[in-house]
Amino acid sequence: EFTDGMDERFGFERMKEPGEKTGWLINMHPTEILDDDRQMISAVDYYFIQEDGNRFKVALPYKPYFYIATKKNCEREVISFLSKKFQGKVAKLEVVPKEDLNLPNHLVGLKRNYIKLSFNTVDDLVKVKREISPAVRKNREREKSNDAYTSMLSSALVGGSLVTADEDGTSKKMTEQPDNIIDMREYDVPYHVCVSIDLKIHVAHWYNVLYRGSAYPPEIVCRDDLVERPDPVVLAFDIETTKLPLKFPDAETDQIMMISYMIDGQVKSFALLDFEFTPKPEYEGPFTVFNEPDEVRMKFMICIVYKTVTECQHHPHQQTTSTVQFSSWIGCKEIDLIVMTLLDKIFFPSAMVDEATCAACDLNKPGANCQRRMTWQWRGEIMPASRSEFHRIQQQLESEKFPALFPNGPTRPFHVLSREEQARHEKKRLGDYCRKAYKKVHLTRLEERVTAICQRENSFYVDTVQAFRDRRYEFKGLHKVWKKLSTAQDNGDAVEVKRCKNMEILYESLQLAQKCILNSFYGCVMRKGARWYSMEMAGIVCFTGANIITQARELIEQIGRPLELDTDGIWCVLPNTFPENFVIKSTNEKKPKVTISYPGAMLNIMVKVIFLAPLLTSKLHYRQFLAVTLFLSSVHIFRYAVFNEDGSLAELKGFEVKRRGELQLIKIFQSSVFEAFLKGTTLEEVYASVAKVADYWLDVLYSKAANMPDAELFELISENRSMSRKLEDYGERKSTSISTTKCPAEFLCDQMVKDAGLSCRYVISRKPEGSPVTERAIPLAIFQAEESVKKHFLRKWLKMPSLHVPGSGPAGLHVYGQ
Repeated sequence: EFTDGMDERFGFERMKEPGEKTGWLINMHPTEILDDDRQMISAVDYYFIQEDGNRFKVALPYKPYFYIATKKNCEREVISFLSKKFQGKVAKLEVVPKEDLNLPNHLVGLKRNYIKLSFNTVDDLVKVKREISPAVRKNREREKSNDAYTSMLSSALVGGSLVTADEDGTSKKMTEQPDNIIDMREYDVPYHVCVSIDLKIHVAHWYNVLYRGSAYPPEIVCRDDLVERPDPVVLAFDIETTKLPLKFPDAETDQIMMISYMIDGQVKSFALLDFEFTPKPEYEGPFTVFNEPDEVRMKFMICIVYKTVTECQHHPHQQTTSTVQFSSWIGCKEIDLIVMTLLDKIFFPSAMVDEATCAACDLNKPGANCQRRMTWQWRGEIMPASRSEFHRIQQQLESEKFPALFPNGPTRPFHVLSREEQARHEKKRLGDYCRKAYKKVHLTRLEERVTAICQRENSFYVDTVQAFRDRRYEFKGLHKVWKKLSTAQDNGDAVEVKRCKNMEILYESLQLAQKCILNSFYGCVMRKGARWYSMEMAGIVCFTGANIITQARELIEQIGRPLELDTDGIWCVLPNTFPENFVIKSTNEKKPKVTISYPGAMLNIMVKVIFLAPLLTSKLHYRQFLAVTLFLSSVHIFRYAVFNEDGSLAELKGFEVKRRGELQLIKIFQSSVFEAFLKGTTLEEVYASVAKVADYWLDVLYSKAANMPDAELFELISENRSMSRKLEDYGERKSTSISTTKCPAEFLCDQMVKDAGLSCRYVISRKPEGSPVTERAIPLAIFQAEESVKKHFLRKWLKMPSLHVPGSGPAGLHVYGQ
């Protein structure tokens, strides 16, 4: 009732009368409702926006479930046990055949029987899962400890079966049935996610919702013919707080200064004027500010949170978020190398097989070509000591005594220590020995290894990757269509222009989302906690990709000049006389012309001949750019800048735009100077454009920013670091961050610089000359101190007793290295 009341305040009323509505799904939440028998059951609340802006929600009941696997031929006994033990909690028990990729010889159609446990509520599922999990974990550990060869031998001795009478569980008593449960599946999928996957109900799509009363579940049918989304109400809020200098905000001690709300471009705040923030032309940001006494009248659908803090000087400021530009998989250009490798090799973690797996497969016959052997490089770190040296160290440890577990207790010999303690002492002693005897602790070893990949394995993983790839290409194509339409409509109807712009932004966002998901397929393979973790697969992808790039470079060198080899492609320059595109006329009315990229086709043939499995295809994409500016240095090293058609910087060689770890002065200069290369139609005009930018920043340097406000200058020349540990933990180490932290301790409270998480903002002083950089770091906090305090400590730190400090500016300071 509380949830329904809150939702009604925001306009989402539950459908109660039979009828049909069409809505755009904006959100979903798990909930519980009463069925016709007045029993509580789990359901999912789906929230919709209609085309006219009205809102509604509907609850879809669905039984939560998970699966368990048992030992062979004991499903009936386990079902009987579970139905009695969890009577009233389990709503339904049924045996469901499933394809198990871990099952030997599953490629011939063998399936494993799983028991599906369905429940009325998620709470019941959690309680049953909590009781079953320990038994499953114990049974798994027992299976790992069993010796495979002993099991096979004992099976052969009792009659040639691979399953003994005890193993199939049929002789187990009712109290011993938990020993027969050996696996759990799909127990960790969130309930509302599971429902939406099973029923294919996804946010940001249009649906027809048919409600026939509480006796029947609602029917939710997707409307693929509707594309344009409605305009939801967006709430973004920002909380500004006080904080101590050099500290991050602390919820226990700092106070909230202001809470600002922005709803559909209107800012609800206190003591603020209207303002404009337009990061890009397509994201216009005129913000109208007005005050509200509370949040009662503010109805929103999408919530965005910004984190902003203000130091204790009580100067409120506004902070905006920045978008993250994800790097492209661009090849010659462009090669979707990771995706290509996954698709062309029938290549994913469960396809990695060994001799035992193939020996159990009926399809493994003489002449079968279902195994593709792929090479990869293994790299590991080993200690340089030999096995005999390690044994001598173990013998030495066994003759020693080690501290007691508790004060005044007896010392302990090595053999009574726990295995973890023994390993810790062995590792430390071996490391000390290698450091003295070999002058190093680790050696890096590279090995080429070969892994067999089953080309007949269930291709669900590859199909999923391909679906995301194809969907991204579809969205990119639609983005180009709407971009052309928006350009053509610039001087037309304002409503139609806005519609085209919205669709352009929509498809650009969708293709970027698909791209991020595609990139994560490879990233998850290298994450040990991931369900599809596979070191072999990650190694093969990297090694194969490197070989493809190498072969492509050798081919390009025969035609033009490779500029740079990246992990995912090649930047190259081809002669103007080299064939580029061929246009083929088609009889298809929808697509009368087909353009074929000759460089792309040439590289495709190379990859197919050398790397691809039979009957598999790949696509490498060739792409032109707006401009390529070449700089030839005195040592004949190419430096270049490549620009996209929209004027943005695509690639740099020989120098790079600094994004982290550099002064803001350098970042702004670099970003502005590269943009200047696109201005002008002749070489002289281009140089004049670049010189204009350079002259401005030279004037700033030579005049020592005489005409620039101090606050702006500090932003340009200051550095910012964070210290993860406490100051005392760094001991005698020296760094600019440590010096910046120690200096404020002289004029602020010592306690303020003792804790971890200090934020250090400083400038590098020219004085005292000859001193290390770490001793010339001046904290910006000193310039906000009282005048007498500021003069005293600046004279002390700069070692200039006669220093004159005008105003609050950075007197006597300038950037190290200028």
